[in-house]
Amino acid sequence: AVAIDVRGPGERAAQFIEGSLSMPLNHLIEHVAEIPRDRPLIVHCVGGDRSSTAISALLAHGFRTALNLTGGIKAWREAGFPVVQGEELVQA
Repeated sequence: AVAIDVRGPGERAAQFIEGSLSMPLNHLIEHVAEIPRDRPLIVHCVGGDRSSTAISALLAHGFRTALNLTGGIKAWREAGFPVVQGEELVQA
């Protein structure tokens, strides 16, 4: 799967999921050609609102498997998964 981070640059600079693609929601459709179509997508933001909007847009552009990371990056961290802060991978 490919993780798509639809948060803004400032939010992503604070922390992000290692290997995720940065595609802020307000620029997502401009960069839709850069998103792999041969793998499932896991879309996230902070809590779920922007990622839900992004998934609707992706489905409208022909993507077949786009899932919402329920609870966003906050839930990711609370579940104990690592994030990158600055240049450093940090375990929750």
